[in-house]
Amino acid sequence: NSKAVTKQNRRRQKEIDEEFYC
Repeated sequence: NSKAVTKQNRRRQKEIDEEFYC
C-alpha cells in the first residue's frame, strides 16, 4: 500500500512540476 501511495504521489508531483515549469 505504501508503495502504491508513493507511486501515486510521484505521478502527481510530475504533473505539478510540469505545470509549474511551463
